Amino acid sequence: MKPPSLRFLLLFLNNINKNKSIEQLRGTTLILIVVTLVSLLSTLYSITSSLLLYNNNLADQKTVHQRVNEVLRAHSKIAEDLYYVNIGWSEWDITYNFVQNYQEADSQENLKQELFPNRRFDLAVVFNKSGKNIFAKEWDNTEQKTLPIPSVLKKEIYPENILVQYPNTGKSVSGIVTLPKGVMLISSLPLLSDQGQGPIRGGLILGRYIQTSEIVKRLSGSESSTVSIDVYSINEPQMPPDFKEARLALLDKNSIVLRNLKDQKIAGYTWLKDIYGKPVLLMRVVKAREIYLQGKKT
Repeated sequence: MKPPSLRFLLLFLNNINKNKSIEQLRGTTLILIVVTLVSLLSTLYSITSSLLLYNNNLADQKTVHQRVNEVLRAHSKIAEDLYYVNIGWSEWDITYNFVQNYQEADSQENLKQELFPNRRFDLAVVFNKSGKNIFAKEWDNTEQKTLPIPSVLKKEIYPENILVQYPNTGKSVSGIVTLPKGVMLISSLPLLSDQGQGPIRGGLILGRYIQTSEIVKRLSGSESSTVSIDVYSINEPQMPPDFKEARLALLDKNSIVLRNLKDQKIAGYTWLKDIYGKPVLLMRVVKAREIYLQGKKT
């Protein structure tokens, strides 16, 4: 048997090398395919996860936005209890007849004794049909005596002011005002007889000072277990940084401003306005980012 020629050996070795190259190519291609699939799946997961968290964040924002609007509706009724107290005094023959005989010697003192003390208000103003202030007293609970009403409020008692104008047309006004001593609930109703009949002889304004803590309690209502509410005067020097940022944003004509408080909570900010529609308080409603956090956990 003849030994294999050199040419045959070279061809044989060349075929072996070709087969190895094909196998290596197949292995490399498979690795590239796997890496590409993993990369695509990772990108898809990242995009899907981001979209999910983004939508969950929008859902939390929508929820807080609704809560803020609910609190604003509560604010529109914040002086409702004082309104009902005022009905009892404005539809009363004593105040109704006082308008006609207020210049008599004892009439002022008699009305003062009827209105103060131990009533659920700190201030009372009676004005006649022409808008003239004929009785205006503030009760000093510490000294147990009456004082003149704040000059800031006294300036508001004129015919074109809504406190006087509305009652003189049979309407009512209630809400909040800010005075040097603080925030006051206020209610102004037309003066009628015991039977609630006219003619209208003027109006009665009742006011009661209210602490920030009570404002929060009134605004919270049934939401107190799911949200927390904080209120600051718009000129409060010790206002937290997030309130200051929200105040600037609200000055840009935004009605409600939303902010994420780190990763756990979301807050909505808005103005609380007085009876004239002027912003006097800045309110924050804070809620846990439940939907976002659940989506992140998932």
